[in-house]
This record gives sequence, structure tokens and C-alpha cells, in this order.
Amino acid sequence: MEKIEGSGAVEKIVLKNVKTNEISDLKVAGVFMFVGQAPYDECVRGLVNAAKEGWILANDNMETSVEGIFAAGDVRSKNLRQVVTAASDGAIAAIGASSYINEQLHLRSVLLEPQTVTAFFYSSVDATQAHLSNEAEKFAKAQGKKLPIIDGYKNSRMAEKLGISSRLPAFVEVHAGIVSKVTSVSSEADIVSLLAP
Repeated sequence: MEKIEGSGAVEKIVLKNVKTNEISDLKVAGVFMFVGQAPYDECVRGLVNAAKEGWILANDNMETSVEGIFAAGDVRSKNLRQVVTAASDGAIAAIGASSYINEQLHLRSVLLEPQTVTAFFYSSVDATQAHLSNEAEKFAKAQGKKLPIIDGYKNSRMAEKLGISSRLPAFVEVHAGIVSKVTSVSSEADIVSLLAP
């Protein structure tokens, strides 16, 4: 391979036949690089956690120690480095990165961009909290109020970033991207008293 080409994304690779020196193009949508015996980690070295040999540590979702940075393929610390495992890692990382970006864009537009917003945070793995979230949504709708309902379990990084992970369920008031008030909720009566005009 001579080079990778594309405008904003990989579109083709330029190949050179080592016997004839003939150059040809191959249209592709992505490229997996073979790392060899040493991890090619220069772009994130010292930024993310790595094993002493330099292999990047990532969880099963390919998330590294730094939010928003994913590692896939032969650069990861793992037992087997083969094309099939790299492809699997790449698929998981791509879906994870896409979900992360969409989540961040959505949360930014809902929570951080408005001057002032009040949202209801809950954990979807707690049946009582899930019930309260449904009640908050119904009551807000009946009152004609816009109330973002945010799953603090699914969006745990945002809940952690806002410092509210241990306080769910709660109404969270955010002013200019900073939490200004957190009001814990334990019953439907709390929801009514907090949302009633």
C-alpha cells in the first residue's frame, strides 16, 4: 500500500505491485492497519491508560480511560491479535463511538446549550425510579411544560460529570451548563409539588 486517500473519510487506497511497480487504486470505506509487534500508539501515548508494553487498555466496549476515546484492534491489550478480532473490535468501537457522539450532541443541546433548563434524571435499572420518570413525564406534559427526562444509568458519564450520580432520581436545574440546584424525588407527590404552577 502506498497511501490512503479520501476527503473527510477513507475512500480508496493506492496500491503498488512490488513485482511490476504498477500503481492501482482500490475503493474502500475503511482501513485496518497491521501494527506488527509493537503498538502504534503515538497519537494517544501518555493520554490513555496502557499496559507497560504500550498496549492500550480498553473495556469490552472499546472505551479507554479517557471519555470519548476508543481503542480497537491490535493496539489494544488483549490475548489474540488477528484480523478477525480487530474487525470485531472495530465494529464495537464504531458503534460505541457513534452512540457516544449522538448522546453527547443530544445532551449538550438539551442540558448545556439552553440558558436555564430543569431536567428529570433517573436510573432505568431501578423500577421505582423508572415509574417516577414516567409520572414526571406525564405530569409535565399535562401541565404543558417541557421537561427533559434523562436516564442517568444510560448516560452515566453525564450524570457523573454533573455530580448527581448518587442523587437520583432528581430534578436538576442547569444554568449556563452548570448545575445550580438538585432536588431529590422520592414520590409522585414530590413531582406534583415541584411541577405544579
